[in-house]
Amino acid sequence: NPYTVLEFLDDYPEFAEDVEILYLKSVTNVEAGKFKKADIYFQKQFDSFYKDALSGIAAGDEYAAKEKNAENYEMASLMYATALVGFGSADLVNSLRAVATEKNGLPAIKRNPKNLNGYAEFKKAYEETAVKLANVELQAEKFDTALENFNKAIELNPKSKAALEGRAKVYRKLGKIKLAMADEAKA
Repeated sequence: NPYTVLEFLDDYPEFAEDVEILYLKSVTNVEAGKFKKADIYFQKQFDSFYKDALSGIAAGDEYAAKEKNAENYEMASLMYATALVGFGSADLVNSLRAVATEKNGLPAIKRNPKNLNGYAEFKKAYEETAVKLANVELQAEKFDTALENFNKAIELNPKSKAALEGRAKVYRKLGKIKLAMADEAKA
């Protein structure tokens, strides 16, 4: 099953400390009026998580393309779940960054165009990975987990055709025909 960010941080407290240290360094700099320096901490951590997520996607795609067997399914599932943790962590850092900015009454610094070409690209990759993991789970008939991941993708993009169609398939497998038809109509 894919971790949520909070479950991941519970399992790896040293990682949680890194996020906390980053946040404290950033807030300390914000409070000292050094927001550009604070933003550098946020940006570095965000970029690191995003890079980890992209690595997870690549590894997941590699296993998903291999011969269909239980071992390759499990590895694809694990790699995509790891990617979602990376995306979730990056999203957490971005939220902390927004909170620090807002609490200190400072204008948001525009994201560097070299980094991700904007937050929309990040959200799209996050959504697509949730759909990939959900489809792997659906193939393995892990319907509850597939549903969770299709829901995550729809939360990120309520108009995602792939996520709505995938969730409809899960609903049909679970005998929830009305819900399936509603998603099919939206898709």
